[in-house]
This record gives sequence, C-alpha cells and structure tokens, in this order.
Amino acid sequence: MPILALAIVALIVVVVLWSQRKPGWSGSRCRWRREGFRHGTASTRWLCMACRAEAYSWDGKPPKDCKRDLRPTDL
Repeated sequence: MPILALAIVALIVVVVLWSQRKPGWSGSRCRWRREGFRHGTASTRWLCMACRAEAYSWDGKPPKDCKRDLRPTDL
C-alpha cells in the first residue's frame, strides 16, 4: 500500500512538472479570431478574444502562444 501511495505522488509531481514545461499542453487561454488579411501584405491578422492581443501569421493558422506579454519596443 505505501508503494502505491508513493507512485501516485510521483505521478502527480511528473504531471505538474510536465505541464509547466509544455505550456501548450495545459491549453492556451487565448481564443484567436481571424480578422482577415492586412492591406498590401499576405499575412493574416488574428485577434485574441480573451486578452485582446493582436498577432499576424503568414500561413493563415492562428498563433500557438499568447502574445499578451509582448510589448512594443522603441527603435
């Protein structure tokens, strides 16, 4: 019985560590909505309905990662 309890605790630790290592595995909180093509380019504009982040892609697929923590930088 103590071996079973130890195995369950070890499994929980592995799952927690794995989910922190691979953020996409736990599920992205972003819900990307396609806003269409940018004028004059071939990229697709995406807008997150959860955090209002804006992103662009060249392949027409929504971003895999959240962009809300990205900030504009000075040139």
